[in-house]
Amino acid sequence: MIKRMTNWFVIILLASFSATLLAAENNFSNKIESVDFAPLSGGRVNIRITTTEPLANPPAGFTLNSPARIALDFPATGNGLNKNSIKGNNGVLKSITLAQAKDRTRMVLNLADAVG
Repeated sequence: MIKRMTNWFVIILLASFSATLLAAENNFSNKIESVDFAPLSGGRVNIRITTTEPLANPPAGFTLNSPARIALDFPATGNGLNKNSIKGNNGVLKSITLAQAKDRTRMVLNLADAVG
């Protein structure tokens, strides 16, 4: 009986957590609508990010060398793409990963090599 009650508690907790995440996702008036990229010479890639509203400031970011990544934080912006991963396979860009937290969306550019 205790095990059955524990299982129900876990199910209710997960349902509550999912509803909270969904509500948080819908609270952002600004969302990332599209991410497009095009190859440039020398293995470089042009990445264009479209949002529903213009950003007040450029996204803050940081880089990692191993593994080679660029992370960009979009404050008060949700992920409107309905997916969390985009295949790149374009020049140095391998893929793009998006993770939405309570007050921002982080976009991580996964690279084949560190670039300047």
